[in-house]
Amino acid sequence: MLEAKMVSVIVPAYNCRNVIERCIKSIVNQTYKNLEIIIVNDGSKDDTLSVIKTLADNDDRIKIIDKENEGVSMARNDGVAMAKGDYVQFVDADDYLDSGYTADMVESIINNNADMVVAGYTRHQDGVTTNVVCSQGACYEVKSGLNKSFYELYNMYLLNMPWNKLFKRELIKKRFDKELSLGEDLLFNLDYLKECEYIYVGDYTGYHYLFETGSSLAGKFRDDKFDNSAMLHDKVMTFAKDILSCDDSMINDKVYLMEIRYSFTNLYRSSLNKKEKISYMKKWCSDEKAKAQVKNLSGLSKVDKLFGFLYTHGMYRTINAMFTVLIR
Repeated sequence: MLEAKMVSVIVPAYNCRNVIERCIKSIVNQTYKNLEIIIVNDGSKDDTLSVIKTLADNDDRIKIIDKENEGVSMARNDGVAMAKGDYVQFVDADDYLDSGYTADMVESIINNNADMVVAGYTRHQDGVTTNVVCSQGACYEVKSGLNKSFYELYNMYLLNMPWNKLFKRELIKKRFDKELSLGEDLLFNLDYLKECEYIYVGDYTGYHYLFETGSSLAGKFRDDKFDNSAMLHDKVMTFAKDILSCDDSMINDKVYLMEIRYSFTNLYRSSLNKKEKISYMKKWCSDEKAKAQVKNLSGLSKVDKLFGFLYTHGMYRTINAMFTVLIR
């Protein structure tokens, strides 16, 4: 029986009293019942802990870690350290699950003899709902069969986060890097993939990811975001070449260009004055290594193709003028 396997569901929670009940109830109400639900209260200053305790009183599967605030990476790490399940699943506190989601994941990992399941998800952003999912399910042998599809999956933003996945607890050898606050999820996933023989990519959704522009850490201006994106690009390139044996013709990191564009967007929306913004744009448009990488990309959207042309030609003043028109 599938339910012989226990799933540890880990939820970091910080100042989320208005959404945490919806999240936890969606986990409690999963059709797959053999769950250990670990809620990590990361030093919340609001009533988050009180809400969690009330829900825990009605379900003995819920376990609470109450700790000082150290950030989402340490919260997830603490959850992993406590976990006793055969599998580990991450859920963010402002998101929620369809009732059959965990069952689908467990069925996929067992039936395909996989070490990880990567599922699709539904993104709710600024009133727009989008399903991010592959058209058909597929199982990949990581070190000899993933290379041809790696960048397709990566550019779809299916490999970047931990919450649309099911992991084998015994294969989690490394933890989330607590020193990073951008890209730590991706690096965790890449480290885990190194331990995998097979992964299954599902053709179903079931995870509801809620994102409002400017509301998350990723949406706020960071003067290190541009350099952080370059670091992640290098890590992805190294993984693709050294672990997956991708040759140069397979490398197509469109995410890198999107992250560069997001750096400009976040800069433009910041409170910096015009002179400061132009200074950053000029500096970023002078990065020859980044421009060389962008020039080699293919299959870009019209927006990214235009931005990529302006960026690789160092046209920072034109980019600034374009943002003046497009961003309000």
